Amino acid sequence: MGYPFYDNPLDEYLGKFFDLRFREFKASCITLDEDAAPDSRASAVKTILALQQEIRTLKLEYDLPERAFDRYKSAAELAVERFDREHPEPPKLNISSCQHTQARPTKRIFRNGALHVVLQCPECGTQPRSLPKNGHDLGTLPDFDEGLYHRLTAERTLWSEARWAVYEAQMRNGSDIPDYDRTAFEDKFRRVDPAPCLESCDHKLIDARLRTYPSGGNAVVMQCITCGHHVGAASKSKHPDWALLSPFDDALAKRSKEEFSAWARRRSEASRNDFQDYKVNIQQRLQRRELSWKDNSRFGTYYDSPEWARTRARIFDRDDYQCQSCKNTAECVHHILYDRLGAENDFDLISLCNGCHTLVHVEQRKFHNLYRMSPTEIRSMLKPSNGDD
Repeated sequence: MGYPFYDNPLDEYLGKFFDLRFREFKASCITLDEDAAPDSRASAVKTILALQQEIRTLKLEYDLPERAFDRYKSAAELAVERFDREHPEPPKLNISSCQHTQARPTKRIFRNGALHVVLQCPECGTQPRSLPKNGHDLGTLPDFDEGLYHRLTAERTLWSEARWAVYEAQMRNGSDIPDYDRTAFEDKFRRVDPAPCLESCDHKLIDARLRTYPSGGNAVVMQCITCGHHVGAASKSKHPDWALLSPFDDALAKRSKEEFSAWARRRSEASRNDFQDYKVNIQQRLQRRELSWKDNSRFGTYYDSPEWARTRARIFDRDDYQCQSCKNTAECVHHILYDRLGAENDFDLISLCNGCHTLVHVEQRKFHNLYRMSPTEIRSMLKPSNGDD
């Protein structure tokens, strides 16, 4: 019989998919280019989001059904399924759909000590909006309940954490790889390079300033004279000589942001280097057999399963035990796509000899594995040695 090359949906799908992924890759290179103009980076981010949506739409358009037999899942996935059966998922608090019909006025004290009158919704715990202080007796208003949202979502949070713990325990079974200690990195980095005041400023030193906006309007605002942050508005009635106030120092705020941005870039670079050192150290310890690691993912365990053995044998039989590229004896079953790993559609799988299989992966690696060879490309990769079509 052989692989179904004709009227194969993967030929058209993989061509379109590679085009979108390659354009996404080029746009991502712009976002990582420190010399690129800010406008170019912003445009590249929008391009990436648009391309990702196109990719999702393309996958839905060319979606192939999974097979209904010999389906495989890893022990970790099965453990999560058991957990879900024994512990039904608690309802999700959907803030975006909450109408806040029961919201009530409260007084809320912010980090800088400023007191505001705000609404709080008892159904979702959020602050829908602020209110003017006029007309509210601050002495009788209840305090804003800062912990309400966390109490409302506590059950789901605990359920999610327990579910993840079940999955992690199965994934770690047979391995003793230590976690990357991000907290230790943060502590070490901040001792050497403390954070600028913008991140940790408590805005204790504030001053009333006159802020003039591009429209020509002005307002009395409170500015932190340490970091330049606009802390809050102030009433002109409380500052009769408001016209004589010092102007809002935009340069101070700008300098603080620039200092913080430079520090954040240093931290990000140091974090990448530290994590890379962690990975190198783990690899060296694995090579010295000081640590052990076992891939318990679906990909890491599927190929030793009876489900894959039966699937492999069935594809060999379909393809008459011939390499579908060179027509020599088939030695392996190649995944054209991994989208349905463990429940592949027969279009996803093709029999190849080891030599042709190697050639396919060499070709795909030229494009950083963004590219997957289509069935027709695999078929025409080599001319059949016996002259058959």
